[in-house]
Amino acid sequence: MNVRERTRKREGAGTQKLGMHSACPMPCQTSSLRIMRARPSLSTQLIAADAPRLDPTAPLAQSTGAAGERTRPLPLARRRADDAAIRQQAVDSVFRAETAGEAPGIGALPVAIVPLQQRSIVALPQETRQRFLDRLSLRIARAYDDERDVPDGDRTDRSAPNHIAAILASSCALCRGACCTRGSDHAFLAEDSLARVRLENPAYSSDSLRDQYEASLPSHHFELSCVYHAATGCALPMLLRSTTCNRYRCGGLTQLHRALQHSGAPRAIVGASEGTALRELAVIDPRETRALAILPRANA
Repeated sequence: MNVRERTRKREGAGTQKLGMHSACPMPCQTSSLRIMRARPSLSTQLIAADAPRLDPTAPLAQSTGAAGERTRPLPLARRRADDAAIRQQAVDSVFRAETAGEAPGIGALPVAIVPLQQRSIVALPQETRQRFLDRLSLRIARAYDDERDVPDGDRTDRSAPNHIAAILASSCALCRGACCTRGSDHAFLAEDSLARVRLENPAYSSDSLRDQYEASLPSHHFELSCVYHAATGCALPMLLRSTTCNRYRCGGLTQLHRALQHSGAPRAIVGASEGTALRELAVIDPRETRALAILPRANA
């Protein structure tokens, strides 16, 4: 029985997951919910019908009534309410695009919401550049002195990407590097990552590897973000990136990966949000990213 049939039989069916990750500055969410052409509003699927209504103007402190009932929302509850509103806005926008004939067949695709990074591009400060290179030189020296083993799971995946990997890569690009903002002046290049780089690139000496990292530094980057976080994405080749950067997926991408594996869908709907606002929405397949118009939020 497919999701459409299950939803017809069971009112309010659906799942939603919310994730917070140490390398990502904001919550990410996704779901394997399919959008119903006959049901434009999925609010009952996203928030339980008997859930308490949240007052966005209420203080963040928690208080309880005589029976222990919460009368003020916790920060997590408010965040979930905001996330549900963003998702509902994406769902309504997809429903409008499909019913208007602008994007046929997108109503059954998995939907994911990722964060959106919108910092300004500035010149990479000389002091930041030099501090990064000084620390990197010490770490590279230790990586070459220490003949440590590198677990197979940490090695760079050089296999050809399948259609799911291609969708995830384009979905990640829609975010513009929210997780990269934590890279600061270290780029996550710890000694373990540099040991992996050394083993995967035996032609490099410690000095030539350091020179390659220096040559890859962009003249401009996103303000207060990773030293390699340029307007076009990461300025480092994948083989020189940290293991963290090569393997990390935010909550939205992790759940989208599972939804694509489970459903076998050839495309996905991905939105990018900044705070409480949905800023971008697109249909993503392995070959292209097609933007969708975003409807105003229903309660705005």
